Amino acid sequence: MAGDFNCVISNLDCTGHRNSSRTLERLIQGLDLVDVWDATVYRQIYTHYTPTGAARLDRIYITEDLRQQKQGVETIAAAFTDHLAVLLKVAMTTSFIHEGKGLWRMNPCYLNELPFQDKILEAWESEGICRDTLI
Repeated sequence: MAGDFNCVISNLDCTGHRNSSRTLERLIQGLDLVDVWDATVYRQIYTHYTPTGAARLDRIYITEDLRQQKQGVETIAAAFTDHLAVLLKVAMTTSFIHEGKGLWRMNPCYLNELPFQDKILEAWESEGICRDTLI
């Protein structure tokens, strides 16, 4: 479970104003998830900075089994947001490439057809994405 939660569940997750969520804390406990960060008092990580403080609003929660396969986690700058992106590296033991009838691939020729392009642009515009930024 990952995302920009716009809240924290620990004092280590922020400086300044604390917007905490007991609901998120209960959800994480109920699903038996763990935080991918190994944050301590001496090693604090933040993903959003303001003039009045910093907070780790963007987090990834995983199962303990998956945490055993964690290779690393870091924040990186992202041009499309005012938050730092969180990058989780996990070693997978099984292949995700399946051969046979289960594999589907869209015909890339559709991308050149004007009716298909119009439908995509309409869908993006209905989500509030401006047509001028797409072209």
